[in-house]
Amino acid sequence: MIKGIIYDMDDIMINSYPLYAKATEVALNEFGHTLEEIPREIQAHFIGRRTEDVMKEIVDYLKIKVEEKILINKRYEIFYSLIKEELTIMPGLIKSLDLFKKENFNLAIGSSATKYYVKLVLNKFNLGNYFEVMVTGDQVKK
Repeated sequence: MIKGIIYDMDDIMINSYPLYAKATEVALNEFGHTLEEIPREIQAHFIGRRTEDVMKEIVDYLKIKVEEKILINKRYEIFYSLIKEELTIMPGLIKSLDLFKKENFNLAIGSSATKYYVKLVLNKFNLGNYFEVMVTGDQVKK
């Protein structure tokens, strides 16, 4: 018998991929690079991974002469700004949450995103009361 439902956040609950790409592009532009310089087959491996890991891979691939943490922080700054201005929830999210809650399922979020980011999203859309458990990328090593 199923007792709980685990939601992934990015592109299941919220339409975040376009904002990830936009934030990465803007951050790279500040250091004289573009996302187009990275082959699509390499970019495909970025999906579902932690931002720190992706940005480190980008720095290595493009041989950007910048401390990784600086680029990572810049990208986070841009991304969080975009979340506040442009982020939308996926169609049917609220309906599914309401249905599962009505049927007394326990709801959780499992995401490779940071706890700060997950809480930012939950607060923006007033979704915090739906979830009993949250496990984020900054709580695990792999």
